[in-house]
Amino acid sequence: MMEWMKISDVIVTLAGHTTTMEVAALGIPNLTVPIEKHPEQLRNGSNIKKYGISIVEELKNLNIDNISDNINFLLASTDVQSKIESVKTKFSSYTGTENAVKIIMDNSK
Repeated sequence: MMEWMKISDVIVTLAGHTTTMEVAALGIPNLTVPIEKHPEQLRNGSNIKKYGISIVEELKNLNIDNISDNINFLLASTDVQSKIESVKTKFSSYTGTENAVKIIMDNSK
């Protein structure tokens, strides 16, 4: 999925954990829509919004006009654009795979 994300200027997505983390790691402005009454998605939406490159909307509030307005805002906002590199750097620095391998190797001896 990340291959098509890499060529995107903005992404509109549900708030699943993997997708929100990929979007953050790539530093792509996004409109995130958590599934109503889904605790993980609601938490992911709340968390991703803190970094300043995401707009979080409830599905019931979406229509063609506010989707368009949100996308245009994400593309035009100098505030959003200024945060992209720092978000990308922060999320790309996580080394979960390397840490997992180290733990496995340390405990397999």
